[in-house]
Amino acid sequence: MRKLLAIIVLLFPLLLHASSPGIQWDVRSTGNDANGGGFVPTVTSPGTDGSQIAPVSCSIILSGTGTTGTSAGPCTFSSTTNGPGNVINITSGTGCTVNRVYILSQSAGTATFNISAGSAASVCTGTLGGSMLTIDAVTAILNANSVNTNGSSYIWVQGPTTYTETSALNFTISANPTCIGGFQTTHGDIPPSHANDANRPTITTATNSTKLFTPSNAQPNCFQNLILTNTASTRAAGIYCAGGGDSPLIDNVLFSGFSIAVDGHNGGNCRNLIITNSEIKNSTADCVHNDGSNTTILWTYIHDNTAAGSTGCVMQDGSVQGIIMNHVVIADTSGIGFWMNANASICSISNSAIVRSSGDNMHFESGGNMVILENVIDFGSTAGFGVHVVNALESYTSYNIALGSNFSGDYSTGLGGTNLLPTTIVGSITLGVSPFVSTTNFALNTTANGGALLAAAGFPVTLPGSVGSNYGDDNVVQSQGSSGATGPYGYVQ
Repeated sequence: MRKLLAIIVLLFPLLLHASSPGIQWDVRSTGNDANGGGFVPTVTSPGTDGSQIAPVSCSIILSGTGTTGTSAGPCTFSSTTNGPGNVINITSGTGCTVNRVYILSQSAGTATFNISAGSAASVCTGTLGGSMLTIDAVTAILNANSVNTNGSSYIWVQGPTTYTETSALNFTISANPTCIGGFQTTHGDIPPSHANDANRPTITTATNSTKLFTPSNAQPNCFQNLILTNTASTRAAGIYCAGGGDSPLIDNVLFSGFSIAVDGHNGGNCRNLIITNSEIKNSTADCVHNDGSNTTILWTYIHDNTAAGSTGCVMQDGSVQGIIMNHVVIADTSGIGFWMNANASICSISNSAIVRSSGDNMHFESGGNMVILENVIDFGSTAGFGVHVVNALESYTSYNIALGSNFSGDYSTGLGGTNLLPTTIVGSITLGVSPFVSTTNFALNTTANGGALLAAAGFPVTLPGSVGSNYGDDNVVQSQGSSGATGPYGYVQ
């Protein structure tokens, strides 16, 4: 399991960028939606990226079938400046097609474009390079599929600017996976260590019942290094999988104030949903709710949702589904913390904490599930059970689950009875007090009947077939070793 998780984490940034070999768009507050706005770094011998610098006006004399042209000034084509990879927005000219094209190559001042810009001998005017002003304009270009046919795109959005949306941002073309990510000064300058998170861009809406993103292209769309918020009186979803087969990859994103941060339930579903290294707070309904196959949540803090009632802050629904949660905190939720309501599913929760829910901390509703819990802290539900099994499961296996102070008891009466067969519980730990330093610091305290019980208590003590011992903590946050690396990625020693 940990090897698989490590592979996922190491490959995640590569997946984000590997899925965007097409146009990279640049959006910033100083941009203009009439600019070229994009750059294609994968052309042969790319020139200088003009999307991140001042735009240049162009007058182009077309030749051949309109896929080649020379500059009549002032944007003289070369191998570097105004060179291959740059996008030109053609805006006027008799015989010209109003559209964006990009330069595939150039030779002796003659540019070859990816598509025809018009008819031969036409003189076309437009703008090369420069940034876009709005995200809406970029998604409209992508959904028209006019410039980057059957290719993927990455939308770079500069922070810490706030971009306000009044309608949903959608990705609709099935052949075009799209990623949207934040940067401060240069593309890629917000690292996964959170050292520059304050400079992520904020994308927000204050318009009632408006979802922020509604991808419907059944592609692995990426969301990275963003702050997404909703301040409307009537809230809606942050990311809504409208197409029934969309695969969101979400990394280092803060969600705040949505009805449901990631919604794969109400009319759609997310296929292979991955959330890593993120924060979800202040949801007014469920936090993450998915009916689609396979949900993976890693290194994520989910807290302070305000939904009262029987809904689950994290809820996996439907049938033949699976969910993996590793190093996840679900805390201070109104209602149930984690709800599994999916038949014939595999649920694996490890090195996580589900605490202080106003309903059950963990709730298993439908039969046919295989549940595995390893090194999980289930503490302090204020109006429910620690683990509540409602209907018969295939099996329940837990290793080193630490429980205590749950309002209705640590386990429901069905656990180990008719609702659960077979049951394996190994190394259960009973907590007398909270094991954490504070309600927001999930490092272990040193209290004898709290955090001290969990230090170096990870399971198994000796790995099967080996002689090495495991001294990991039974906790979502691992203690730093007394020597060795001191980097910011301290979940696994």
